[in-house]
Amino acid sequence: MLLAVDIGNSTVFAGIISGGRVIADFRFPTNKAHKAKEHEAVIDKMLVCKGVNKSGIKDVIIVSVVPELDAAYKKLMTRMFDAHPFFAGLQSIPDIKVMVRSPREVGADRLVNACAAHHTIKGGVIVIDFGTAITFDYINKAGEFLGGVIAPGINICVEALYRNTSKLPVIELRAPEKVIGQDTSLAMQSGIFNGFAGLVTHIVSRMKDEIGEDVKVIATGGALPALRDDLKNVIDTCDYSLILKGLNEVYNHALLVG
Repeated sequence: MLLAVDIGNSTVFAGIISGGRVIADFRFPTNKAHKAKEHEAVIDKMLVCKGVNKSGIKDVIIVSVVPELDAAYKKLMTRMFDAHPFFAGLQSIPDIKVMVRSPREVGADRLVNACAAHHTIKGGVIVIDFGTAITFDYINKAGEFLGGVIAPGINICVEALYRNTSKLPVIELRAPEKVIGQDTSLAMQSGIFNGFAGLVTHIVSRMKDEIGEDVKVIATGGALPALRDDLKNVIDTCDYSLILKGLNEVYNHALLVG
């Protein structure tokens, strides 16, 4: 079995892949302050909860946008699974040509998502990842990564409202029943959810106008469930395991090229 790990700014998302299929996945908060033993305890607990025998994991692949944790995870994975993890990066993404001004500035997670989307959608595709930031990336039919859009994520905005105002409360992230909120929390929920639904709808519309041809939209990320129902007419496919599938593609390509 292959353990695929996405180390993001807010969460670590990991999946177990067997026979090319994601058979289990789990997510937990990224905590840069935690020591390696604490990360190990969380991963062990998650594997037990998912019914995965740790001894069956033979290989590990990682994509990371948190450099501070890379060395710790390299040692941790080696100790836990006796496997030297492969880190996905710009030079290891198969079938994707990065056609932007500064390729090295593009997050490896965006490229892994692009790889998975290109193999899933046989044509032009916009990938939306609802993470710490919301990213929108365009990959054409030829597999050329032509750039995208980066916007602040939902949780960033909720936290900013709470931290930078004196009277606004922390709100529960759920869609309101009405646009006009009858108390402060409902008004904030409406602003967050309807605001982000509008942002996504507008950006996708403008991207499609610029692209000038029909493209599919595939969405992923931890904050996607909250907005999914409001974006039925914008998103063609929701795939919560997209980055894990991309990591599997990268891993298989690395095996082929040696």
